[in-house]
Amino acid sequence: MKSSLSYHLLFSTFVTKVRVPLRMLKKISGILHYFHYFRSITGNRIYLLLLINILVGLTDGLGIAMFVPIISQITLATVAHEHLGKLQYFTEFLERIGIDLNLYNLLLLMIVIFSIKAAFSYFRSIYFQKIKLEAVRNLRLEMVSKMRHANYYSFTRINAGEVQNAMHAEIIRLVDSMSNYVKTIEFLVVMLTYFALAFYVNWEFAILVSLAGIFAMFFYNHINRLTKRESQRLSHAGNQYQGKVLQAVNNFKYLKATNVFQKYEAKLRHDIEEIEQSNFQMGKFQAIVENIKEPFIITIISIVIFVQLWVFKSNIATIIIGLLLFFRALTYLMSLQVSWNRFLAGAAAINTIENIRKLLTQDAEPASEAGQHIDIGSIQLRDVGVSSAKKQILHNINLTIPKHHTIALIGESGAGKTTLANVISGLVLPSTGEILYNNAPIPAKHSQALRSQVGYIAQEQHIFDDTLFNNVTLWAQPNAENLAKFQEVIKLVSLDNFVENLPLGAETRLGHQGVIISGGQKQRINIARELYRDVQLLIFDEATSSLDSETEYVIQKNIEKLHGKYTIVIIAHRISTVKNADMIVVLDNGKIVAQNDYDSLYEENPMFRRMIQSQQL
Repeated sequence: MKSSLSYHLLFSTFVTKVRVPLRMLKKISGILHYFHYFRSITGNRIYLLLLINILVGLTDGLGIAMFVPIISQITLATVAHEHLGKLQYFTEFLERIGIDLNLYNLLLLMIVIFSIKAAFSYFRSIYFQKIKLEAVRNLRLEMVSKMRHANYYSFTRINAGEVQNAMHAEIIRLVDSMSNYVKTIEFLVVMLTYFALAFYVNWEFAILVSLAGIFAMFFYNHINRLTKRESQRLSHAGNQYQGKVLQAVNNFKYLKATNVFQKYEAKLRHDIEEIEQSNFQMGKFQAIVENIKEPFIITIISIVIFVQLWVFKSNIATIIIGLLLFFRALTYLMSLQVSWNRFLAGAAAINTIENIRKLLTQDAEPASEAGQHIDIGSIQLRDVGVSSAKKQILHNINLTIPKHHTIALIGESGAGKTTLANVISGLVLPSTGEILYNNAPIPAKHSQALRSQVGYIAQEQHIFDDTLFNNVTLWAQPNAENLAKFQEVIKLVSLDNFVENLPLGAETRLGHQGVIISGGQKQRINIARELYRDVQLLIFDEATSSLDSETEYVIQKNIEKLHGKYTIVIIAHRISTVKNADMIVVLDNGKIVAQNDYDSLYEENPMFRRMIQSQQL
């Protein structure tokens, strides 16, 4: 009667604590959410990994269960089968198949069981390493591919530091978090295996330990929430820091020349200190969860043994095997908390990377068909309009550009010149109207093929930290054909003497952003690159505005050599740059207000005449 009453009180206590398991269920739901995410990266192979973890737990549990009959043999004590709980069926099975439960056979059997466990564990480690490396590779390749297909306007709204941080630091944190997540799953499966075996052997003992384990979850949940908050703070600080570093590198000359680097250094210091503070806080939380587990386990086990012996009057043999199983189960429970805390320390990287993936996917271009060739021919714009962020940039543009003609786009800053050039090149799709190339529209899925026929030379010179040859040819093989083509375009842009005087000729490295060469040389390299690509349409967007008059004159002569060989669109503020164009288009507030050749516009358009006169003055 007393025993029955004790069990009733124990069950009532368990029922009244139902709110506590709900927290556990919430955590399991979170684990399953991340499991779905990592499965989307690793594929179905993660299920095999889960199965291997179950086999590791089962073999480990059976190996531990062998200690009871072994202790019995060593002490020469008789332990009845029924004292083993329901594990008696396992020992009875061994006897039925002819295995005598003497000390020699028991030790040998335990060695075999743990050897099998070690084999499963080894295969699991190797298999997971392969999954992890392939997952990281696929994720990086996917992000690079998404960047290639990203919508131009969407990409310009992304923080450069966030992209840099996601592709470097956050990808490392993601790898670490995935490793710790898999460890959490591993510990969870093994822990549940031990709990299942313990419930099978001694369910009263199991309920007591489970209640104590659930109680511990309150403490760990609090630590985990703090860790997750610091992880998000670290990702944000990392994004800010990476962005500022990129700006410091790109603007180093100005910061150094004006001696204002000290002010900028203060901003970098703030981000560095915030990153270090977050890392320290997460390290402190991890130290807490790692070092509290042993005292906690011993305390729980001691209390439960006391209750089993003095309250429930349980058999010592049953307690021993339950103790062995639950000591292992609680060890894995604490290890689970440690690995989950470490996972949360890097889990914010998932949000950062997913945010970048989402931004890169937003309005992404469709994949271009392989081998698609576009003949640009003449270009016609019919009632083209472009809007962005609820602002109308271009209004009802109607324009025809005959093949191999040169047109110039002029107007005040903000008139829409660059946007119109971006529309012509296929970089920006019009919101309204249509564009015809060679009398036919180009489907969106062919926009990449269209841009492969476009050369773009902007005011900011794009120089890679590589050799001159690679900068012009974009890493073509240096065979005889490509070398001859390289020499041809170098002469066209008047760089042949410059190349001959370089210490290593075409193999000279140009440094970060072409630090060893002048602005005019950079711009001519940019032009040579587009000529090497055999494009049909050349766009010069303020290509000479940042150059001195003499260099501008040289590049202008280079451009004039191309007249009649390419379709050319020139954007410029200086009238001298566009004077020889076949047609000049005047833009004002996103509208074409005039278009004609130079002399005709001068005679008939007061706005154009005022622009020329102000520049002549």
